[in-house]
Amino acid sequence: MFFLDPEGYPFVFYGNDLYAMLGGGAARAAYLGMMYQMTGLVPSYPGAKVYFETLAAIATSRSPTREIPTWVSTDVEGLSLFVNLCTDDREIIRVTPNGATVVPNGTNEDGVILRTAPKVRPIRLTMSDVDHRNLEPVLDDLFLRHLATSPTCRRVIGLWSCLWPMIEFSGTRPMLRLEGDAGSGKTWAAKMITTFLYGATEQKKGQRRRQTTPTRP
Repeated sequence: MFFLDPEGYPFVFYGNDLYAMLGGGAARAAYLGMMYQMTGLVPSYPGAKVYFETLAAIATSRSPTREIPTWVSTDVEGLSLFVNLCTDDREIIRVTPNGATVVPNGTNEDGVILRTAPKVRPIRLTMSDVDHRNLEPVLDDLFLRHLATSPTCRRVIGLWSCLWPMIEFSGTRPMLRLEGDAGSGKTWAAKMITTFLYGATEQKKGQRRRQTTPTRP
């Protein structure tokens, strides 16, 4: 299955996994590795380069465009939340008011395709012994206590982060803005938060403003 993301970049979905056909880094390496396994063509050979680039060009000119979520997706009408488990089995979990079900990525009845989060270890479900009351201490130990802000702000950030997958069910889109002096830990905090949410480091930097009084993160 070939398609384009909203920015026009081609992707191929094969073996319940999603591959970027252009670009660089780990995503490109994964695509070339998959193509080598399928064709036996060594990516560095001139003939292989021509073949891979031609395939990407054809995909770009003929494929439909579709939104490609991150490792988490929400179906508001179906009251469903999907999360990529990032396992070798290429499975995702579908959470509904009726319970949770593990389904294949892409070939499920909802047609949901999720990206694999590069910084997330495989999630092994042990539904029989899960206690939601244990979540907050673990989240605090691994994440929140390392933020250079007040305990109240840490709790707000923690609640905002945990509720983020459900944000599509809300009529508003609350945003989180970090402010502080240079070296106060804003960028580090943004990397921590976005990795927790998106499975990869994502952050935007705003323009620096002159401050006459200290601000809280």
